[in-house]
Amino acid sequence: MSKVYDGKLSTPTLSAMRLAMALMTGSLIKYPEKSTLNEHFNLLANRIPDGTERATLKYLCIGNRGHVAQTESDGFTDFVPVGKVANASGMFNAVPFVLRELDNDLSDAQRKNYAFRTQVNINGRNYWAYYLKRIDMRTVETNDYLITKQGSVQTVVDHVYTDNELFPKPIELPEYDYDNDQRVDIPDGRYVTSNADIKIVFDEFDVQEYMNVTAIMRGSSRSSVISEIALASGIDGVATGESATGSPFSYDEALGVQVLYYITLYSNLAITNENLNMTVKIGQSSPFFIGAV
Repeated sequence: MSKVYDGKLSTPTLSAMRLAMALMTGSLIKYPEKSTLNEHFNLLANRIPDGTERATLKYLCIGNRGHVAQTESDGFTDFVPVGKVANASGMFNAVPFVLRELDNDLSDAQRKNYAFRTQVNINGRNYWAYYLKRIDMRTVETNDYLITKQGSVQTVVDHVYTDNELFPKPIELPEYDYDNDQRVDIPDGRYVTSNADIKIVFDEFDVQEYMNVTAIMRGSSRSSVISEIALASGIDGVATGESATGSPFSYDEALGVQVLYYITLYSNLAITNENLNMTVKIGQSSPFFIGAV
C-alpha cells in the first residue's frame, strides 16, 4: 500500500459529494451560489460552466491560517490544526503560489502550471498573483484494498475480485448497537475500501517562488508557512490577459472551481528549505465490512 500523508485533519466537502453524485448519475453538475473559489477570489465568478461539462479534481489552493499556536504548561509551543466544516467553500487565508512584478511575469510555459491570475497591490507596488496550481493527474488511478483487522494487528493488501465476489453468498453481519453513538473502534474482520492517491509536489521552483511571496507580503521569508490546502475541481476555459506593456493574450483559466477536500498541515518551507512532497489519499472515508476474519 502506498505511503499516505497522515494529516491531523482531512475534510471531504459537500461539494465533493454533490460532484460525485452528478458524475455517477449523469445529471447536471451544479454550482450553488457562494460555493466556488471563483466567488471567494472574485475571479471569473460569473462564468459558470455548463452543467454538462465534466468537472474533475485538478487544482490546488494554499493558505497559512490552518493552525493556531498553543503554549503548553512546559513552555513548549505546539501548532494545533484548525479544521473546516464540510460545507465550507473558501479558505481561511489564501496565499498565492507566485507573486511577480508586472514586468517579470511568468513565461507562457510556466503559466500553464497555474491559474487564478490576478493583479494585486502590496505596499504600493503591483504584482501578478497566481492563487491556484494545477495538479498533475496523469498518473492518478483508483485502488481497491482489502483490510484485515485482528486485535491490534491490521494488514492491508490489494483487493482482487474472485468467484466469491462474482457469485456472492449470504453472510452473517456483526451485531451493531445503533443506539450507541460512542462506539469508535472498528471490530475485528475483513474490510474493503477504494481510494486514489493524489501527489502534491512543491519542487525547487515552487519553494523559491513561495518564499518570494512571503518575503513580499510579510517583509521576510523566514515564515513561509503552509497550513491549509484545498484540492478543488473545475474546468479550464480561455481567458484574456494583459501583459505589462498592455498587450492582450489568451491563456487557460479555471472556471467553476469547487473545493472537494481540505487538508490541514503545518510546514514552514523556510525551515525545511527543501521540496515539499506528500501523498493525500482521497475517496472512501470509512471501510466496508465484508466478513469475519
